[in-house]
Amino acid sequence: MNADEIARIFLQLSERQRTLLWHVAVEGYKFTEIAKSEGKSESAVRKAYNRAIAHARKIAKSGGYISQRGIGSKVR
Repeated sequence: MNADEIARIFLQLSERQRTLLWHVAVEGYKFTEIAKSEGKSESAVRKAYNRAIAHARKIAKSGGYISQRGIGSKVR
């Protein structure tokens, strides 16, 4: 998968999902930091992140960008 394909997938996510994935994957924020800044629980942020990853995976599969192997992984 190249940068253009990733960008196309990224743009199909909601603003909230894009922001959350960006903070975690690119900027390296911890779930606890995001939760504190948003006034939410760490669990809520972690769940939202996992849903964003799942949605990105669904978009990638339906767009033919990835095989069955998938992208991303669930964070515990």
